[in-house]
Amino acid sequence: MGFPTTIRSNLRARQMASMTYWTPEVIGHPVVLNGDSLECQSLEDLLLTCTFSGTAHPDEGGPVEIGDGRREVRLTRNELRDRFIEATSGGAGQAPGD
Repeated sequence: MGFPTTIRSNLRARQMASMTYWTPEVIGHPVVLNGDSLECQSLEDLLLTCTFSGTAHPDEGGPVEIGDGRREVRLTRNELRDRFIEATSGGAGQAPGD
């Protein structure tokens, strides 16, 4: 996968790009990302950096539009799982760039 890259929802496959917005009171609200709105700029040392826009749907007050969201996600590796995938499928489960 090259960067930047866009992660898109696929309605036919029922795959929706989404995340949860947490309030300071630790109340989670789903955020459905709009169309091509999840743009990932880089993956370095298993840190994925993305920007997004979307709509949060809190229980009260109606939808809240998010226009310039930013997110960094620390990915992890599971060596046991990677060895199992390699042994059963003939290919290693590697992160891009490994």
